Amino acid sequence: MRPLLGKHLINRYTLGIMSGTSLDGADLSLVRFKRDYSIAECHNSYARFPSPLRKELFEIVSSKVVSKEGLLRADKRLGTFYLKSARAFLRSLGAKAETLDLVGCHGQTVHHSAEGSGRAAADNVTLQIGSSDILAQGLGVPVLSDFRTADVAARGRGAPLAPLAHFYLFNIRRTGQLVINIGGISNMTYLPGTADVSDIVATDCGPGNMLVDQICLKSFGKPYDRNGRIASKGSVSEKLYRFLKKMSFLRKRIPLALGREQFGDDVVDSIVRHADTLGVDEDSVISTVTRFTAYCIARAARRCRKIDRVLLCGGGSHNMYLCDLLQEMFPGAKMHDSSVAGIDPDFVESIAFALLANLTVDGKPGNLPQVTGAAKRVTLGKMTLA
Repeated sequence: MRPLLGKHLINRYTLGIMSGTSLDGADLSLVRFKRDYSIAECHNSYARFPSPLRKELFEIVSSKVVSKEGLLRADKRLGTFYLKSARAFLRSLGAKAETLDLVGCHGQTVHHSAEGSGRAAADNVTLQIGSSDILAQGLGVPVLSDFRTADVAARGRGAPLAPLAHFYLFNIRRTGQLVINIGGISNMTYLPGTADVSDIVATDCGPGNMLVDQICLKSFGKPYDRNGRIASKGSVSEKLYRFLKKMSFLRKRIPLALGREQFGDDVVDSIVRHADTLGVDEDSVISTVTRFTAYCIARAARRCRKIDRVLLCGGGSHNMYLCDLLQEMFPGAKMHDSSVAGIDPDFVESIAFALLANLTVDGKPGNLPQVTGAAKRVTLGKMTLA
């Protein structure tokens, strides 16, 4: 194994791997950072989950009872998938494959129940799978994984963790920016344009693509609403919209840490049943749920005073219907996807976990207590040596 800890940040190549609540596949980013943790060089790739693995993971995250053997085998199979995908990505880069020094792998969240903070955090739990040992042994470099548990141990909610990375990647002095990531869950980071990370405001907002994706699959047999085409054919049902706005997570105080637990099959079934009762057509259900997604984001951003620019990232940034709704809700801000800042909107989170891995290697904390509710700032992740 090549020496790592003695290698300066600007010479390290880090592979960030992220698979989120959408359960569609893994984003991979090979990144080299500058001294200030902005990007010096970046290469990206996407690896779709094979259907059997996706089905296996979906059953685990959707079930209240999971066998020990089933969980362990899924952990191993997912780690093997990560390794195979990483090797294929590195091979595609040719000589770059020999430069790899470190991996930052978020893993696949299979359970996250962490609504309390401070004294109320005793019951917070989080679990990500995807064997870091398989990655470390297969790639021959150290792997940072299990990023959320240190924050949970410090009485935090373990999420969201990307806001500090957003600061290093996007912050502009004296410019108020709202970074909105729309994956399975939507989350926002407000960067007020100062140099102090304690000024950052961030939270999970509500559903991102998750509810729309599940309803699209149930109603149309499609995995998602490509470019918002289905939503654009329908109209918003005010009665269904009011029903959605009664969801229990909206009664909780911001900042929030949300997961598939809040937007699973039971929630989807209740929405579809209620829409049927109201006589709402299938296109309009998608329109209304997309509108609710935008509402949750705008609601979470109400306390952000000066928004000069909105940066969109994640799969939802390609949904034009949703983007138009968000522009209506932030009329005074210039709205772009993150490519305007030189970062592909589909890979912001894989880059973020590469960055968080480097913060840990450099002995720097990666959480923000005002965001997660933790008692203090802590370094994140566990290192698995090759």
